[in-house]
Amino acid sequence: MADEEGSARSELDHLKNRMESLEKSTEKAEIEALKTQLKKLEETDVAGIVTRLNSKETIDTHVGESLKRALEFKDNIITGLTASNSALNLQLTSRWDFFKTMMSLITLLFSAAFVWQLVRAQQIEDLHTSLDQDFKILKVERRIMQLEAQNQANTVAALLKASTLLHNGYRDSQRGRHGSAIEFANKALAEVKRLEETAQQVSKVITDESAGLERGQGRLSQQLVFVPNLLQPFQATIEEVRYSCYDLQGRSYFLSKPSDTQRVAEIGNQMIDLNKRRWEGYHWRGLGLGDVTSKNLHSVTPQEANPIIEAYRQSLFFQPTNNMDRLNLAEILFAAQQWGQAEEEATRFMTEQPFASDDQKILSHFFLTVSRYMLGQSSLPPRKDLEAWISNKKAWGGKLKPDWSNYSFTVLGIFRKDIQGSATIQVDKKRDVQDVLDWFLKFEPQ
Repeated sequence: MADEEGSARSELDHLKNRMESLEKSTEKAEIEALKTQLKKLEETDVAGIVTRLNSKETIDTHVGESLKRALEFKDNIITGLTASNSALNLQLTSRWDFFKTMMSLITLLFSAAFVWQLVRAQQIEDLHTSLDQDFKILKVERRIMQLEAQNQANTVAALLKASTLLHNGYRDSQRGRHGSAIEFANKALAEVKRLEETAQQVSKVITDESAGLERGQGRLSQQLVFVPNLLQPFQATIEEVRYSCYDLQGRSYFLSKPSDTQRVAEIGNQMIDLNKRRWEGYHWRGLGLGDVTSKNLHSVTPQEANPIIEAYRQSLFFQPTNNMDRLNLAEILFAAQQWGQAEEEATRFMTEQPFASDDQKILSHFFLTVSRYMLGQSSLPPRKDLEAWISNKKAWGGKLKPDWSNYSFTVLGIFRKDIQGSATIQVDKKRDVQDVLDWFLKFEPQ
């Protein structure tokens, strides 16, 4: 009996353990297996065990309740798991839709960002190209600035040298060294020509270096235009230096012994071509043509006198005051026997030039006196008129000290011959004019 009881306890303990395992595993198959095993135990033909078991109803009731509770617990677990599974499925479905929406949005954003990066990459490439072009332009511009700065320094140095040469030339001309003055003028002109040739060479280099640049979209390439005109800031100075060189040449050729008046006329024409609104070119042209005419040793015809008169009138037009060409005009009109105009110009010279030199005063009064006598406006012989004027110190401001070193008496010598052989002038006037000419020609340096 004891063995049977022990065996029954073992079986019950085993059942408890299986129940606990059942509660943990909550598997229906195991529950059914347990039920089958219990059924088999009930059918076991062990009287002692059945009796013992029947005697212990409390234990059976307790086991039944435990089984019931275990089954209820399992059902609750299964129900909870089913509900959790449904909720999880719903949650997963909701989250998947949100995930798909977010993925779509992210994909759209990445696509937009990718397109924007492509646009920015193109812009950066264009900017790089533009900057590269601007860098090339700046490099060329720097080279151009260096060439311009060097050329300007050379130009200033050449102009200073030419000015120094001109100063030395005018100094020698004042001292009567006209050959040396001409050499200084030629050297100054050579300096001007050299700086112009250098500027042309630099301009060609600038043009060649900038010709290969392609115009880009950059700010610099839109604004930078290479038109090299390197001498533009110095143009007025260069023209003044060149004009002064010609003026010094004309003066020196005219005053040199013997004078090259043909060259003087050519220089006058060059000066007129250089600047038609300055009086000096017309001055040297008139002097050159006038002296060439006088050396032909014949009377001045209207055809010869007109270009000379026109040159002096142009000189007076551009320089109406303090211009010695008024006296030169009176002389050529006097030589052409245009007494009225000669008298007018001589009078204007004496009125407008109160500080003229003594030789200029004598010469102008000589033209005035002879012209008036030939016009019949004065009955006093010209020589007596001149002697009376010289004796009147108030008329000319003191003792006369004329300097005739720069005056040519050739015209008056020819004029004396013309008067002597003239058939239209009265004998008494011819005698008086020859007398005053003889008196005046005594001033000619021997």
